[in-house]
Amino acid sequence: MKFKKIFSVVASIALSLSLLASNVTAMETNAELTLMSESVTQAIDLSQLTANASDVLYEADYASISFNNEGNSEILHGEFVVSDNSSETSEENTLAVSPRASAIPLSSVSITGIWLGNTGYDMQSYELDNTWHDVLDDGSAYSSINASIDATEYSHIRFRVLQWGQSTASYNKLDNQSPTGIFSMRSLNSSGQPVSAGDIVYAEYTDYIFSIPTDKTTSVAKFIGYYDQVSPMITKQATVNITWTTPTGAAPTTPNIAYNMHSDYAYVSGVDTTMEYRAKFDNGDGTYSYSNWTAFTGTALYFPIYDYEYTLQIRYQTSTNGNPSLNCEIPVLTRSAGPSSYVEYDSISEILAIYTSEKQIEVALGDGASYVAISPAYYLVDTFIDAIPEGGFNRIYIRYAATATEPASNSLVLTLYGRNPNTPDAVYYENGALYNLTPDMVFRFNGGAWYSTEYSAVNVTSFMSSTETTLLEIRYMPTDSASCSAIREITLPILA
Repeated sequence: MKFKKIFSVVASIALSLSLLASNVTAMETNAELTLMSESVTQAIDLSQLTANASDVLYEADYASISFNNEGNSEILHGEFVVSDNSSETSEENTLAVSPRASAIPLSSVSITGIWLGNTGYDMQSYELDNTWHDVLDDGSAYSSINASIDATEYSHIRFRVLQWGQSTASYNKLDNQSPTGIFSMRSLNSSGQPVSAGDIVYAEYTDYIFSIPTDKTTSVAKFIGYYDQVSPMITKQATVNITWTTPTGAAPTTPNIAYNMHSDYAYVSGVDTTMEYRAKFDNGDGTYSYSNWTAFTGTALYFPIYDYEYTLQIRYQTSTNGNPSLNCEIPVLTRSAGPSSYVEYDSISEILAIYTSEKQIEVALGDGASYVAISPAYYLVDTFIDAIPEGGFNRIYIRYAATATEPASNSLVLTLYGRNPNTPDAVYYENGALYNLTPDMVFRFNGGAWYSTEYSAVNVTSFMSSTETTLLEIRYMPTDSASCSAIREITLPILA
């Protein structure tokens, strides 16, 4: 049965994370004493549990592994290389032609952006929202690009083409295949600014969306404009040469995760140096962020446990056609809530109660201390408190232990303060009564329950014996910044 606990002024030093003392119904003795905390027999000194405590890292790399997905909501799925040294900008391509001209000859065609997505032609395709992930979007214009693109998880590719001047015909295809969607995005006037009423259109930004081929390792996208109103005919072209690095081979089947090799990490084994990994983070809006691919340097690796779940993707570095393999995915779980329903603390008796739970509970005595498995029992923490300097504090951490399939839970934190340096030296016994008591004191008889009183003097003969002496223990109660004071002992005489 759970023991009763003091409330009110001592509630602030109880466990955080909802591990708080509950109210106690006051019990009167001789109409003058209030029961503050019941006695508990067979309590164990919690400090004894520190013997042989350890948490060892087994053979694996771990300390340098961390992921930072900040700012990676848009993922770079490819690398591009400009194959010539020309970079065309709208300012460089502004034509010195009168706005009243009836014909503006074609002067250039260039690529200003490349994106990956999963839609070919609908209203969503028109908007370049966060479902489109950029391969190239640096504000420049290129006539020739070599791009290596990993199109994993994407079905369509989108090119933005800037054309200066008018064309009488055009060719816009990927591997001789026509686009699934074409969108005119923006028109510019002779100054390179968006057109307004009365302006002549000098340039157009147009987006072309194509289905990504599934049976090719290379592709060529060509955007050609023709103008046949002059001789010789004007022809301008922009080309993207694509090497598809999309994984094709089978994913690894040997990686395995366990959480009980070290309670602060997820232990992934069954890997080798032919494999590589990255972390996949859910952005919460239907999109994902990724860390960079990193090669394994051994057969196992420790990964961090965060306050949110993420997924490890593991693949072979080289597979079919020299590309990486497909990914296997291993979820890395986050920590569950701590065992608040199975832990209580009595700040008067200085006893930590651990109740029977379906999961193993463990404690760590102090910041940085190792966790030690603990059995259901009542545990004295007075020795732990004695070691805390006056005015200082220390913490006890309580959590569910890790298992092979689940990480250790979040910890409940019990903050304990150094003792009140004062003791109730003014209290004395005379003729069956205690004198000079104050409401901030508690006392007990022969190791029994703790009592307090609002009176300065109380009759205690009902707790005394006619055959033997009685041991009175008295101390100051805890405050917001101090634990109970040390105990002062008074031997009460045999009743006459």
